[in-house]
Amino acid sequence: MQVMEIFVTGLLLGASLLLAIGPQNVLVIKQGIKREGITVVIIVCLLSDVALFTLGTVGVGLISETAPIILDILRWCGIAYLLWFAVMAARDALHARAEVTFVDESDPVARPATRGGGVATQERTRSVVKQKSWVRPMLMAIVLTWLNPNAYLDAFVFIGGVGAQYGETGRWIFAAGAFAASLVWFPLVGYGAAALSRPLSSPKVWRWINVGVAVILTGLAIKLILMG
Repeated sequence: MQVMEIFVTGLLLGASLLLAIGPQNVLVIKQGIKREGITVVIIVCLLSDVALFTLGTVGVGLISETAPIILDILRWCGIAYLLWFAVMAARDALHARAEVTFVDESDPVARPATRGGGVATQERTRSVVKQKSWVRPMLMAIVLTWLNPNAYLDAFVFIGGVGAQYGETGRWIFAAGAFAASLVWFPLVGYGAAALSRPLSSPKVWRWINVGVAVILTGLAIKLILMG
């Protein structure tokens, strides 16, 4: 099989895995809408995919031969994780929680100076808050990626497992194609959500997003159950 054909096959598989709205994608969309730490979230997602796809490509053969039960454990942990996240999304939809708000980037209204520092103190406070606004999203991206059993399932079963059939060299070309899908997907979704932050910040819009997330994640969990 030609190199480009293997690469495109990996690209298409990677895209199909990314199209499912999972916890990681929800975070990217939310931070894009909030315009908080979206660049660092995208970087975490991309670096994590590099690490996971590498682990999957290297380790799938070893796991399949020595401890195949690990793949079954990952599958059932993934099912539980997906169903839990689906319940959380459904709850948010029912309660119409408007967690995502449009960030007003206009300048603050100057206030008269006070003994505590007045406008200068206010500006310093805003500066500190702005500088640290990326820390929490970064930590959330790490948690939702590395504590998500489905990330390992995708890496070892889909990327590693399917890629193994292309041989020693071909499997790395396949993994590169899958990563290329991530390289396009996360910036597109994150910065696209930022560009559309005003219409997407509507509680009604986000309610339907949560409904869609709940339905898709439940469908993925059922699909994993049927794989057994």
